[in-house]
Amino acid sequence: MTEPKIAALDAAKIWQLFNLGGTVLVSTEHDGKTDMMPASWASPLDYDKVMVVVDKSHYTRKLMDQSEYFALGVASAGILPELLSLGSVSKNADPEKLEKSGMALFTQPGFKIPLARGCSAWAIFKKLPETEELSKKYDLFLGQAVAAWG
Repeated sequence: MTEPKIAALDAAKIWQLFNLGGTVLVSTEHDGKTDMMPASWASPLDYDKVMVVVDKSHYTRKLMDQSEYFALGVASAGILPELLSLGSVSKNADPEKLEKSGMALFTQPGFKIPLARGCSAWAIFKKLPETEELSKKYDLFLGQAVAAWG
């Protein structure tokens, strides 16, 4: 049998091989403060559990560290300009980031977390206990779905 021709890849870029899906909008709320940002490193862990990576430098991350909950919205092409706006500026640099993005936001009864109009689906997750250690080491958040809409 003939061996396939394969090329060596940069091991530091293996994330390009295993990135599991499209862009999601990560949002959270704590003590009346809200934020939302696009993230491409999100994946299911089980039927009702997800993981998402949010770097320490993001304002959204600061709120996620303090909150028990976060939300993911499945972004659609129809909100691409707003999504790009949300991903190109941090609320650390511009406190009016959400308003300036033009993203239409709403909340669902019983939740304060903003959701983006124009997504194809939304889910709110309660952070799992393991998250505290994993977020410090790997910027990784684990959540169990408590509500979902589509």
